[in-house]
Amino acid sequence: MNKISAKLLILIIILSLISCTQKNKTINLSDIAIDIPEDFTAGFLDGTVSVDDTIAFHESYGVKRHTGIYTVVYTKYKPVYSGIISLEKAKNNVIDGLRNHYAIKEFRVLSEEMPENIPNSYEVLSSFYYGPNKTYHKSLIMIHDNSILQVMCMYNANSKKDDKTINDIIKSVRIIESNTNN
Repeated sequence: MNKISAKLLILIIILSLISCTQKNKTINLSDIAIDIPEDFTAGFLDGTVSVDDTIAFHESYGVKRHTGIYTVVYTKYKPVYSGIISLEKAKNNVIDGLRNHYAIKEFRVLSEEMPENIPNSYEVLSSFYYGPNKTYHKSLIMIHDNSILQVMCMYNANSKKDDKTINDIIKSVRIIESNTNN
């Protein structure tokens, strides 16, 4: 009876570990693919982001969790508006938006770098106090084919799980090469 109980206990532990692992789904935004957690919903920022007649396509995904808010925003501009966005301007808009927010205190950019594996992109990590808690804001800004991709997470500075999740999402960003050979 002890062997059966031990095997049953091991099986229960294995099944509970498997059920706790985060499942991902891949979304394609034009010719960019990104792996996001399954609980992200489409249209996460609908109604909060202004879309004007320069934009050909706009899509957002995201989720609000106990310790963090994740967003993926993709905006493709109409061909006639080619060149109106730049990587430097997009990066500065993210930083300045946080720096100038009335509720954010002690804003600091902790790091900014151009990732080697993602062309035309910037990764920025900043910290600030939003209320009593120290908060991190990590973002990837990528310019590609007259479009901008922004992957962002605002999370509790003590949350290693959110730090890992946003890093995994950023690492998953890739350009899909179209195969035109017939």
